[in-house]
Amino acid sequence: MLRTIHELFTYSATDRTEAARASRTTFFCPILGSPCSKNNDDGAERNDSVLSGPLGACSVYNPKAVGPSHVTCLCPVRLYGDEYATLRTLAQDLLSEPERDVYMFDEWASAGRPTGIVLVGKGSLGEMRTEAGSLDWVAAYVANGAMVKYGGIEAQAIDTTGNYRANRAALMREDHNIPPSGHGLNWENVNKRIIPQLLRKGMLLKRLAETEPAVGLGFLVDANVYSKFEARIGSSMNDDDGFALVVHAYSLEAKRPYAATKLVLHKSVHASVDQLAERFLAVPDSPDSIALRVGTMLEVKY
Repeated sequence: MLRTIHELFTYSATDRTEAARASRTTFFCPILGSPCSKNNDDGAERNDSVLSGPLGACSVYNPKAVGPSHVTCLCPVRLYGDEYATLRTLAQDLLSEPERDVYMFDEWASAGRPTGIVLVGKGSLGEMRTEAGSLDWVAAYVANGAMVKYGGIEAQAIDTTGNYRANRAALMREDHNIPPSGHGLNWENVNKRIIPQLLRKGMLLKRLAETEPAVGLGFLVDANVYSKFEARIGSSMNDDDGFALVVHAYSLEAKRPYAATKLVLHKSVHASVDQLAERFLAVPDSPDSIALRVGTMLEVKY
């Protein structure tokens, strides 16, 4: 089975409809309502009118992908779904306000600033810079002109290793023969970047909760990525009384390469930032001996 880019600019990479072709031609992301934000840094394509714009690779198909789906999301924006529906649902869950209307800032301002949840982030006033790094989103519950409570939200997909340039070029040009992609998935970033970022931002929000109405951190993530996340921390997290960590893991489901995808909530987890820290930093009771392995390599005793 083919390893390939599965979606370009939110459409199936082999979609020949007028809308799909228009997005590829203009490098337009329908979710953002603007050009794709994944920059193309390959100088060899700089003067190619078909290939020179933003990459637009939303997801890839891997026959042996780890997790619930053969399709893995490469861009967090792809997880937002139709009109940011997934983000709005996570905001309601994080703030424990399932019945409240959720607004992007412009929607809220146009509606006369009603009581409800307001999302501040990319495309809606901008990311919130903090000492722990920028939060993708802040969800604030506002009533009668006052902020009642708020939470941070992070959205994560995964980066690739290797190269999918020839695969992308053939798909963008609508070639008859499409070479397989040479990409891999950078799972080590779960350990090196994704979990550490969540911990830093979660701990910052927990500290702010001592003086502000911060209630937790939400995590919107691709389900395959979260499978690796759980493998790293040992098992599923569970509900506890610590500073809230609310996870919504979504799966991009497709029956075959280039088939239409369906964004499905695969797992919802309620835990705490403290529990994540404890699991991530835990050392096995009987760790393997480093001295023995090094001694064997060097052919010395210890």
